[in-house]
Amino acid sequence: MATPSIYAQIFNLTPSSYAGDAREIRVRRGNILYRAGTTGSAKRILQGAIRLDRLDAEGQPTLAGIATRGDIIGLETLQGSRYTFQATALTQCRLELFPLEEIQQEKVILDTLIRTESRMVAVLNLRIGPAQARVHRLLAMLGNTPIEIPKLRDMADITGLTKETVSRAISTLHKRGIAVRRGRQHLSRIAAYDDEALCA
Repeated sequence: MATPSIYAQIFNLTPSSYAGDAREIRVRRGNILYRAGTTGSAKRILQGAIRLDRLDAEGQPTLAGIATRGDIIGLETLQGSRYTFQATALTQCRLELFPLEEIQQEKVILDTLIRTESRMVAVLNLRIGPAQARVHRLLAMLGNTPIEIPKLRDMADITGLTKETVSRAISTLHKRGIAVRRGRQHLSRIAAYDDEALCA
């Protein structure tokens, strides 16, 4: 009989404690996937971006992070804990339940932790610098094109800007050919630019 991996031992995982249901979960932009304090399972993002928030005593959300394609959210539930964060879809998302057999692979967990740490640094940078640079970084973080543009109130909260400033920044990026719009809610292309070039 194979010996469980160190992560399976730490999380006290058994096949019966985590069902390998491969069904996809779809969440529309702006909808809540799960709320802090509720029970559930870990999920891997196949498409889209998820906003993670802590809730204060009044139940108001405070940005804690952003997860995108390939990230795993809700890992705390593997220890029997409830969700730490509220998860809201920034764009239309597809997710899957994270299978037990992959949890037992140390490299998968290590890669996840490294990616999560890098993402946290990137999220902090979304509130630094000129408005165009902040909005550009956020849009570039959302993954491959076409990109569904999040709601203005979410983008404003994440970047520390007003909705009006975000709207103007998107329009400016479009006029400069950096972010090419496809309809009202999507971008067909987002070009790579550094902050100095954006502010030139």
